[in-house]
Amino acid sequence: MLHGIIRRLLSAIPTLLIGITLCFLIIHLAPGNPATRFLNPSQSAQTQEIIRERFGINQSVPVQYGHWLERVLFHFDFGYSFYNGKSCVVVLISALKPTLILSFWALIFALFVGVSLGIVTATKADTRFDRIINSIMMVFISTPAFWLGLMFIGLFTIRLGWLPGSHLHSLYYDQLNSFGQLLDSVKHLILPVLTLGLPLAATLFKYIRTGMIDALQSDYILAARARGIRQSTILWKYSLKNSLLPVVSLLGVIIPALLSGAVIVEVVFALPGVGRAMVTAVFGRDYPILMAGATLAFITVIFFNMIADILNMVLDPRIRNGSGGL
Repeated sequence: MLHGIIRRLLSAIPTLLIGITLCFLIIHLAPGNPATRFLNPSQSAQTQEIIRERFGINQSVPVQYGHWLERVLFHFDFGYSFYNGKSCVVVLISALKPTLILSFWALIFALFVGVSLGIVTATKADTRFDRIINSIMMVFISTPAFWLGLMFIGLFTIRLGWLPGSHLHSLYYDQLNSFGQLLDSVKHLILPVLTLGLPLAATLFKYIRTGMIDALQSDYILAARARGIRQSTILWKYSLKNSLLPVVSLLGVIIPALLSGAVIVEVVFALPGVGRAMVTAVFGRDYPILMAGATLAFITVIFFNMIADILNMVLDPRIRNGSGGL
């Protein structure tokens, strides 16, 4: 098992390098550059060259990439934002908290709803309840996140006035007591969490339901019932454990899906997270922020794919016994 983990760590290095290299090339080869915001025809050629040199874009793309990679590998320095002059690490760390809060509660919501409904509908397969829940979940799977968020804002914020549709806090947040601040934060998170969590819950629901139905119809479950084992034990100890294996494998996909979904949700609900910072950087040609965010995304994907592989080895003895092929 340890040998397999070491192999994955070593294979992750070239994967990360290839990924960030492609991102760097795509970002820098796109039309336009950040210096155009500060240039005008009346400026002298010398002034324009000084501005380009200030942004570090007066050199060829391979030279720029070599300098950037050297700073990142040896100094963990992603540079400074072209937009506000702040360190990229500082900008992303300040934006990371709202994204983590949103992603965490969306994941908790998705796991609770997806797993619980998957178990219940599997025990009531082909009933009216099962067909209704299946239809509802298919709607959430096929609905774009931005449209779902806009519909929630239109219904619960504009039409009914029940919940706020933007930002993490109200303007009077600092004037509230501790309980009032908590309640205000919860009210602001409900719609973003639903928008991000419902499609993910629907995906988990499909996997859990299918796995539970297959497990409940398997020979070892029939044998357990013949021995008089209680239904609750069959569901939780035998069926659910095997049904969770595909979900654990999805962990490496679920986390990137949360991050990519958070980009849309943060823009729709005006949340000051990493997703919104990345979108702002795209429109502002803020290369250092874009590359810092892309590197963070690649590391996150690789890390959680490795965690998913390790959990699969722990849960499935067949994989653990052949862990050399991890």
